Order: sequence, then C-alpha cells, then structure tokens
Amino acid sequence: SPPTGTIPSQEDFTGPYGFELHWMNTPHSRGGYVYSPLLKQVFIGMNNILMMEFKTTVEPDLGFYIRALMTYTCDDFVCEPVIRCASHALEDDPRQEAHARGQEQKCRCANFKNVGHVMRCSLAEAEYCYDIHSERHSVRVPVRRLQAGTDFIRVPYSFSCKNSCPRGMQRKPVQIVFTLETEDGDVYGRKVLPIKICSCPKRDKDRQERDFKKAQQNQNWPQSSKRLATSSVDSQQPPDKAIKMEESNFDDSQNAEEKPKHRRQVTVHTTITDHDSYQKMLTRISNLESSTECHHQEVMDKLDRIERLFHDFQQRQ
Repeated sequence: SPPTGTIPSQEDFTGPYGFELHWMNTPHSRGGYVYSPLLKQVFIGMNNILMMEFKTTVEPDLGFYIRALMTYTCDDFVCEPVIRCASHALEDDPRQEAHARGQEQKCRCANFKNVGHVMRCSLAEAEYCYDIHSERHSVRVPVRRLQAGTDFIRVPYSFSCKNSCPRGMQRKPVQIVFTLETEDGDVYGRKVLPIKICSCPKRDKDRQERDFKKAQQNQNWPQSSKRLATSSVDSQQPPDKAIKMEESNFDDSQNAEEKPKHRRQVTVHTTITDHDSYQKMLTRISNLESSTECHHQEVMDKLDRIERLFHDFQQRQ
C-alpha cells in the first residue's frame, strides 16, 4: 500500500540506506520546542520551527524524497486523516473552496496557503501532496546531495494547528511518519516521532512526564499490596473473603502465660479493595485539569484573533 494509504504503516524501518532521524533540542528557547527522552516525544508551539536532521549510512540516488505524514496514534482513529480545525482553516480559506462539497477528490490547498496541511515545510522545493483515497495531506522534499562537511539532511517543519483545537485534532494524540521513498512511493526507510503541538511545550512536557511516572507507580503498587491483602485469604472463597481468626478465653484466676483451656473460631468478613477506584479518581482529576487548561487556551486564542481583527480594522480606517 502507498505511504499515505488509509492505514499507513507506523513501524520504524531503517532500510537498506540506514535511514535515521535527529533533531536539535532547544530546551531553554522561549516558545520553541522540547524533547522528552522519557516519553520519546516532541512538544512544540504552533508555527514554531522544528528542525529535523535526516541521516543515511548510504547516500541515496537522485529521485528519492523524504515525506512527512501526520497520523493519529490511537487505533480508534488510525483511519482518519489529521486535518486543520475550522477556526484556523477559515483564516486562509473563508469560503471553504479548497475542498468544496461535491469536489472532494480535487485539492486546491495550494491556492489558499496550503490551508489543509497541518504540517508545513519552509523549503522552497517542498511538495504538498494529497491522497484522494485516504484524504490525507502530506509534504515531501527531494533528497539533494549532501553539502561538503555535513552528514545530515536538514529540513525545517512547522505546524498550523494545535492538538487542543476543537473540530480539528480535538486533543487526540498524533505522530509524524517520516518515510524515505522514491518518486513512485516505494518506501526504503521509515521513522515515527510522536509530537504534541501546544501553547506551553515545557509545561505540557513536565506534566505528562509526571503523569507517566505516576501511572508506572500505580501499576507497581497494587501487585505488592494485593499479595499482602490476599496472603491469608483462601482463594476458593467468594468476593467477600472470610478471614479465620482465633480468640482465646482465659480464666482470670490463671496465670497470663498459661495456655487457654479452649478456643472458639471467629469468622470476620471483609472486602479486599484494589487500586482501581483510586486510579479512576486520579484519571478524572487529570482530565479535568487538562480540559480546564484547554478551555482557557481556546478563550485566549479567540481574544488574540479578535484583537488582530480590530487592529486591521483600525488600520483600514
């Protein structure tokens, strides 16, 4: 199947040319992007440049391309194309002519500042592509001869929408599938990079790393605690486990160290509580926090757009 098909492959494939990718990490640059080694994910702001560096152990012949295709990581949405939200798309295509109704097989994004492409490339030779069958947008650049003294092919990318945009990605996790391919679409290498386009890359990176570590702790905690709770419980008992305890009756006149004359069995019923309820509570709190931040950012974006429109109106006056 073509690299832009309905279900594009997402497995890393070094291939015969030793296709690898690198990026220049800028952890302290304001409004730039950061990379999380723990999550193996890039966090970047909208319209900021992501400078990718591609390397091959064998220099490919002329006629090869590097394609960048955005896909959803979740299996529930793997067949859906990643599209721009209506709010940002209307800024470049107010009448929605790029993909007019009834003419879905024709892509006129090039006439409207590549309106349908979430991922852009700053190189002049970049080619913006559209698959009429999968309705996926992608961008590819030709592989040129390496300059003297360099081992990398550097390609700058940017993004025109955020993960939190409503009627767009809608907070669904996304990734970039980079492929080394021929002009006909034969793939000779593939690398996948998870990415999140957001307003505060460092803040989101730190928060997701904390959530990831917390989830790992929650996965390790119930195993030991559950073994401790069930160590004295018969596995054949129903959910309300019966724990057998022994109670001794002593005669007040006897020595305290003397063994009891008789014993009677007391059965205490208790229910073993696992960690599921606590984990669900933490998940709800995390989702609520993310939803609140998303709503706040949407309001700020709308205010920024209103301010720009008002500024343009004043200039026209």
